[in-house]
Amino acid sequence: MNKLSVMTLGFLKETLFPFRADRDREGLEARYTAYFRDVKAAGFSGVDLASFEVSLLGETFLSETLGSLSLGIASLIHIDCFADETGREECLKRSFAALETAKRLSSPVLMLVPESAPPASQEQVHAALAASFAPVCARAAELGIVPVFEDFPDRSLYSTRLEEVKALMACVEGLKLVFDSGNTLFGGEGPLAYLKGLSLEDIGYVHIKDVVIREELADEGERLSDGRRVDAVPTGEGIIPIAAIMRELDAKGYRGGCCVEAAPKEGVSRAEGLMAAREYILNAMGE
Repeated sequence: MNKLSVMTLGFLKETLFPFRADRDREGLEARYTAYFRDVKAAGFSGVDLASFEVSLLGETFLSETLGSLSLGIASLIHIDCFADETGREECLKRSFAALETAKRLSSPVLMLVPESAPPASQEQVHAALAASFAPVCARAAELGIVPVFEDFPDRSLYSTRLEEVKALMACVEGLKLVFDSGNTLFGGEGPLAYLKGLSLEDIGYVHIKDVVIREELADEGERLSDGRRVDAVPTGEGIIPIAAIMRELDAKGYRGGCCVEAAPKEGVSRAEGLMAAREYILNAMGE
């Protein structure tokens, strides 16, 4: 069975956001500790953390708290200006630091998340991304960490459609894809067909995300090319064929990590929601 983890970013309103107002360090640690306990109680093996969370919480707190619960860090998510040529030097310094953090925290995966790119052609944006990704991937190889990027819905990055992500991976040795089950929709492609177009060697990590498409138009947030809003929903309650995706991953021989992007549900406790998400995935895997 692939190891199942949970992304912390889906619960920042409950964990991190209150700290912005009260600056209460003890309260912040208590909220994250409670969250980690819910993750453990739900049966997950680890969490996926952002590098800014690590900077805020501290490696000691995370190592001790997660260690006490026998939870690991499945991937470290680093958001930076990878497509901005003017800020590349500082971006690379931060990215190398994130790699060292991942190594110390025993995270096997570093996910590189670019901020929006300045207006440019696909060729120009990919060249900028490749120039930033290449040295990070080279260093990751030295540290035994898998560097990945996501089929991201931000169209300025030209990294959503299958042909786009393949073109970018061809430019950077060692770079692999985070297959995100929900993000393929932003490029107008179905997630199962998209996955079938990938080889096992292309896939470095997997995000299982369920979504619904709203008919109303959205001016901001995640939306399709025609403007319709896309919302994350609890696992199994959207339009993503999760069972078929899990079968296809198994058929390909994928044995890497799977991060569940669990979405909160009104009237359902976080612990219950996390447990329901894991049970749904296990049923989809036939376990």
